[in-house]
Amino acid sequence: MIERGVFAGASNPPQESHSKPGNPDSAMVGISGYMLERCFELISTRRLPVYLAVFKRFGAAFGGPLSFPVEGWTLAVDLPAAAPGLHAALDELDELVAGCGGRVYLSKDVRLRRECLEAMYPQLERFQAQRRRVDPDGVLRSDLARRLGLCGAGA
Repeated sequence: MIERGVFAGASNPPQESHSKPGNPDSAMVGISGYMLERCFELISTRRLPVYLAVFKRFGAAFGGPLSFPVEGWTLAVDLPAAAPGLHAALDELDELVAGCGGRVYLSKDVRLRRECLEAMYPQLERFQAQRRRVDPDGVLRSDLARRLGLCGAGA
């Protein structure tokens, strides 16, 4: 079972974006109602069986460099990991989410691609600077940090 939180973001209409494509798998993101509809359509068109979905609205963002909540809607969806076409559909969802300023919930992520991280987390350099101060030798790391290039020295 893959839990995918997709969508946290602005409630404004979508605008053209030059963001890099991304991935939502075990994640959440904030986005506009229009983009949520597009995500629902993609899940429906791909005939992905949704076992559980949680839909809510976030208030103002907290401001931490890797903080997930941003103002907007969030959708978390449980999907079976063996569903045909799941990974391609999640790649498309990531592109939608990253393209509208949304993000994947990193605490639950198992598959986000590194190239999508910067589009979803624009304060990434602020996190990297804090990490360099606190852990200059890159001792503190995880599989997620290695996969997404968050470890620093010695990764």
